Amino acid sequence: WENTILVVIDTAAGANQPALERAAWLAKQAESRLELFACEFDPDIERLSVAAARLGSLAGRLTDGPLLVQRDAGDAAAPMPGRLETVLVVDDDEANRNVLGRRLAKLGYGIVEARDGVEALERLAQPDAGIDLVLLDVMMPRLDGFAVLEQRVAEQVQEVERFSVMRRFVPPQLVDVLAAGGAAMLQSHRAEITVLFCDLRGFTSVAERSEPEDVMAVLREMHDAVGPVIFEQGGTLSQFTGDGMMVFFNDPIPCDGPERRAVILGLAMRDRTERLAEEWKRRGHDLRLGVGIATGYATCGQIGFEGRFEYTAIGTVVNLAARLCGQAQGGEVLAAERVVAALGDTVVSEPAGEIELKGMARPVAIHRVTALA
Repeated sequence: WENTILVVIDTAAGANQPALERAAWLAKQAESRLELFACEFDPDIERLSVAAARLGSLAGRLTDGPLLVQRDAGDAAAPMPGRLETVLVVDDDEANRNVLGRRLAKLGYGIVEARDGVEALERLAQPDAGIDLVLLDVMMPRLDGFAVLEQRVAEQVQEVERFSVMRRFVPPQLVDVLAAGGAAMLQSHRAEITVLFCDLRGFTSVAERSEPEDVMAVLREMHDAVGPVIFEQGGTLSQFTGDGMMVFFNDPIPCDGPERRAVILGLAMRDRTERLAEEWKRRGHDLRLGVGIATGYATCGQIGFEGRFEYTAIGTVVNLAARLCGQAQGGEVLAAERVVAALGDTVVSEPAGEIELKGMARPVAIHRVTALA
């Protein structure tokens, strides 16, 4: 019930209209304040602003007097045409539940009832609850309205903290999929993807004759330089391979132009590490980056064991990208012919011969990519 809006009001007998008028006024204040921050902070603020407007409209329609929150026809706060929003009415007084339930039902809203906070939480926990708005009484046995709010806030804080930690170790795309309840998207499936491999030429030699702290410093500098571009282009960082990494595009979240995104990333990686290479050379490290890119079908999904999973891709396209990376000299970006063909006149490249790949009947033509037109 992540998208459910909870409102605590006093639904005592004889207090329905004043309470709802108060809710309408508070909703108007919340809406105006939230709109000021909608563009500056988290997108959830914008959702809350819309929810506040919707609450104001609902409360206004339930009052017998003039509406405190005026709405134009077609406003986003009004229920969507063809869709009945569902309201959970929570009150230990059956008469109060009936009054609110009848008024809301008359306006076309779906109604679910609960007798106290505990029962409300049970209703909300049901997978198919489909509840959009909760009206909570203040004083109730077992668990009152404010206690329900406090529990919900605590759950939300824990959820935010959990996903914040996950984002430090898991690609943002996967976190977003999990947060949206799309865990099924991470199961094994076939997808057309574009894969990029990169690693540092000369790294083995540097690692053999340098102190571990110096080696870790080089890796940290490389990752800091190229990492932000991966997420800017919407890439899924599958794995670190010592001095290299594997990134793929178009899965688990589809994207437009995965080939172009991969080439943009590869060229940015090349340019950024070329600048770093000058500093590394002054420290006695002869290092340059090689990049390989290929596109094709692969089997994607999570692998691992309970407590430790990774999301990756397996297939010929992955092997091809890795082989291209192995063929690339320092400062080179090599791409399979299919990648170059997909980009057409928008890529600047030149033929770089052919390579033989185990399991493939014919040699694969490769191209050296230098720029995007």
